Amino acid sequence: MDFEKRKLVKPKDESKIIDESMYVDLCVNYALNTGWVQPEQKNILTEQYLKPIYKKYTEVLDEVKSEVAADTDAETRIKIITKRLGHILERTRRIGSTDRNNITREIYDYRDSFCQSDEYLEYAATSLADFISELLYSKS
Repeated sequence: MDFEKRKLVKPKDESKIIDESMYVDLCVNYALNTGWVQPEQKNILTEQYLKPIYKKYTEVLDEVKSEVAADTDAETRIKIITKRLGHILERTRRIGSTDRNNITREIYDYRDSFCQSDEYLEYAATSLADFISELLYSKS
């Protein structure tokens, strides 16, 4: 794939789970376009950061889905949680091109501003944000 010439693509329906290849393409393309990550470094970015983050994203969504499945408004709650976690995931596109402090601050600011309205949403957002933060600081 020629990541350098691809445009950033976001899912049309933000309440749907982001596809792993779409997520990786989004992040790698952003990192390459900024010039901070060289083409030969994209595999490191993908394997050490993006794939573990995506795996955690899907694990958190699966866990929350099983917890709210019996609720009468489960479908709506899951859509909102999926959308908000997608927004957090989108903020990780800057890995490799921005200081990790800026990335984690932006993720936690988003969580504090938009993920406090529901206990499951807050749990999911915190779990994903904490994982991303730990990963970024463990690889330095």
